[in-house]
Amino acid sequence: MIKWLVNNFIKEHVDQLVDSRLNEKMFEKYYERRQNEFRQRINEVRQSLHSSSSANQEDKQAKLLPSSGIQTRNQESVLLSKADQTSIKRNADMDSIKAKLMRKNK
Repeated sequence: MIKWLVNNFIKEHVDQLVDSRLNEKMFEKYYERRQNEFRQRINEVRQSLHSSSSANQEDKQAKLLPSSGIQTRNQESVLLSKADQTSIKRNADMDSIKAKLMRKNK
């Protein structure tokens, strides 16, 4: 008689508890796996960004474009940017104006 009562009333409840616990475990494993995948993808992206940016900088530093502003010293070519060229020209103009003004004062 006790066996019959346990089988009829408690078995359903125990089955529901087991099913809910299995579902919880499956969800926890799924969530943990997704978190690990996200972490791995984030690390891959970080590494690819880091390596690609350093590669781009190396490429930019290694390239020399033909220009009239190349000055050579000890057989090494140095490329002057347009900003450097304009500042050199501006300084030369300022020096010439300064020299003209100094001549008038004397």
